[in-house]
Amino acid sequence: MPFNAQVFWRLPGAQFEESESTRAGAVLKSFRQRVSVPFPAMRGIPEQFRFDPADRPCYLTVSGLEVRDAAGTTVWKWNGAMTAFEGQAMHDIVFAGRWKGECLWAITGGDPFLTLPLCAEARERLQGGGAVEFDAALRTAEEAAAAAIEERAAAKDWQGEVEQRDRLIRKLSHALAEAQARHGGSGAIS
Repeated sequence: MPFNAQVFWRLPGAQFEESESTRAGAVLKSFRQRVSVPFPAMRGIPEQFRFDPADRPCYLTVSGLEVRDAAGTTVWKWNGAMTAFEGQAMHDIVFAGRWKGECLWAITGGDPFLTLPLCAEARERLQGGGAVEFDAALRTAEEAAAAAIEERAAAKDWQGEVEQRDRLIRKLSHALAEAQARHGGSGAIS
């Protein structure tokens, strides 16, 4: 599937604009590929970066996302956890679970984006240019559905473990209370 990924940047006080962005075209397939979206040096220290992983609805498994400076040094790398983007602006991207160990992203519209959680030091290093790189593969709707089912099953298994733990805690608490009552409530059990 041919698609375009895009990176936007904005300086303090500015909005994201097409003129302050770059695109990279690629043809995604069912095997993992690295897509690099280079961006030029900027006239100031950027305040924020926005990453648009695709320009159409699709399902992607994403195993890596990182930002490199002009020298190729990684200044930020996604840890693979969906929580890494908490507090960031996001549109038309749903983290749909995991598929064979990789994060499944459901791209639900034609203008999906997320802002990248870059610290001030990283943004300063990116003033000289760099690239956003991500490792992704195209997935079918059937594969996405299977991933969602597996994710729910894992959550259900986890819920069962929590319920089992809670039952054990109640049982142990009751046994402890009975033992304390037998020994005069002192809390000391000999």
